[in-house]
Amino acid sequence: MDLKIRNFELEILHFFRDRVSTPFLDALAQIITFLGEDYIIIVVVLLAYFVIDKQLGKTIAYVALSNLLINNTIKCIVKYPRPFTYDETLKASRVETATGYSFPSGHTQNAVGVYLTFAYNNKFKEKVRKIIWIVSICLTVLIGFSRIYLGVHYPKDVLVGALIGVGCMFLGSFLMNKFKDNFKGTLLLFLITLAIFTPFLFIFYQKDYATATLYKDFYLIYALYAACVLGFILDEKMFDYSCNAPLWKRLVRFAVAVVVALALKEGLKIIFKLIAPNGSLFLDMARYFLMTFSVIFILPLIFKKNLFKD
Repeated sequence: MDLKIRNFELEILHFFRDRVSTPFLDALAQIITFLGEDYIIIVVVLLAYFVIDKQLGKTIAYVALSNLLINNTIKCIVKYPRPFTYDETLKASRVETATGYSFPSGHTQNAVGVYLTFAYNNKFKEKVRKIIWIVSICLTVLIGFSRIYLGVHYPKDVLVGALIGVGCMFLGSFLMNKFKDNFKGTLLLFLITLAIFTPFLFIFYQKDYATATLYKDFYLIYALYAACVLGFILDEKMFDYSCNAPLWKRLVRFAVAVVVALALKEGLKIIFKLIAPNGSLFLDMARYFLMTFSVIFILPLIFKKNLFKD
């Protein structure tokens, strides 16, 4: 049965790659698929957290990262090969974004976790909310379709990824809203979620880095989530800034945070490459942890008396 379904899905992928694909459509699909990658998590979470509403930023971060932890846990357990790996005649595009295993689609779950969670939890006026919902749904659908069009995911990967993502969005949003005025409750929620996925650090561990790359995304997301948890806890205890400061100040916070995040993400990659030319899973995790913790905690600590003062 699985073979019949897989072959049917491959026919769909071949239709797009062999008959529909053009250089222009490929370029457009690559732009769309980029909107479902980790850079978007960084930008949207920081925009919400530093400009719009800190609780909204925390909720998007929690839902998006929990979503991706679930996604990569399933991937590493099921170990479903990518379509272009299974069928070498499939001319897939932008395969560098297709890391790890295939099922379910991480880009699709990420789109739900970021865009739809933003639409679901923001407190803008009704007309603005409707526009955000329309844009978010369109982006999510387009990102999911782009993964099929590019030949890096089977249709079922995208469908299941979307369903899991929506489920996580509703549950994660409910829990974050339930404990939004309860620091101990929020802390417990963060720590329980972290504890659930901690055993998989050992279950998925591969000593050989070349083999470990198939599980790498799980470790990176875990490090990012752990940094968010620590940063949010320290932020709650040490800082009193909010999103009630003048708009120009909030936008400067956001701009500085994005620059610092991207600089650390790419800069530490170069530095760690010099330390471990053949790659190191520990350094990969350290890069994502330091990038996230620096933006959430170190940056406000440095500029506590000016930029991060209401």
